[in-house]
Amino acid sequence: MEYPLGDSLSSCIPGLNSAELVNRGGQKAVYKADIAGRELALKVIALPPFQQSVEDDEDDWNSAVERARREVSILEQVDIPVLVGAGPIGIDTFTMGGSRWMYFTEEWIEGTSLREMIREGALPPRLVARLGLDLVSAICWLSSKGWVHRDIKPENIMWSNKRLRFVLLDPGIALDLHGPSLTRLPMVVGTMAYLSPEQMNPLQKRQLDFRSDLFAIGVVMYESATGQHPFMTVASTESQLFDSIRSGQPAALQSKSEGFPGPLSAFISRCLGKQPHQRYRKCGFAKAEVRQVAASLGVEE
Repeated sequence: MEYPLGDSLSSCIPGLNSAELVNRGGQKAVYKADIAGRELALKVIALPPFQQSVEDDEDDWNSAVERARREVSILEQVDIPVLVGAGPIGIDTFTMGGSRWMYFTEEWIEGTSLREMIREGALPPRLVARLGLDLVSAICWLSSKGWVHRDIKPENIMWSNKRLRFVLLDPGIALDLHGPSLTRLPMVVGTMAYLSPEQMNPLQKRQLDFRSDLFAIGVVMYESATGQHPFMTVASTESQLFDSIRSGQPAALQSKSEGFPGPLSAFISRCLGKQPHQRYRKCGFAKAEVRQVAASLGVEE
């Protein structure tokens, strides 16, 4: 799919001074934009053409639109520093060259993605504890609103230079536990390497809760602490990854990182429990424990 060039968007979006394409995939592109002198993330989503062909799947288009609306609804309610919030432009549309596009804005988080940080090497325990505390705080807030993020991974986590903490991005595929489903069965939503075992069964979608996000947090924390994914190697096939997530046991953190704090290791291990009941019964319990572990390493909320 051809996404609009940044320079061409200025004639379609009021107040847009510049836009640099930073990420794209499927029906959505993300730009770093200057709008009325403010740095923002601009998300642009393809809409169905005026004349649809027989190959066009109307359900896919409708799903993309509804997901964008859900994402904006979440962003507009965010009032904590560990989740990205809404920008000044809600959902609007424009037409360019016969194609239709929907767009909205959110905060631009200046800093470094967790993926980039991991590429530089394992994070020190204190920063891993900071990561855990921030992410658990984020999913507890989402859970209190009836949402499950479902796509927690290093690419969706930024270290904010301004806030001096990690910020969780992109609730675009969040599950509304009380709303209609936007995904057709038997589709699995999320990034496979960070799915919980129960997420791999689409028939269990309505049984998901914050504990699925906790599993992803455990994976991300383990990877950050060791520089290695707990269930995947560069040679892993999709089938091997599937089996490993469902039944494999990662190597003990202490064997990967000498002197790694025991309480932090225990928290990560509990998040990686194969069954939801092996994690935490309430999100508040997970937050209280990671807060205590983080405080013992000099990290405050």
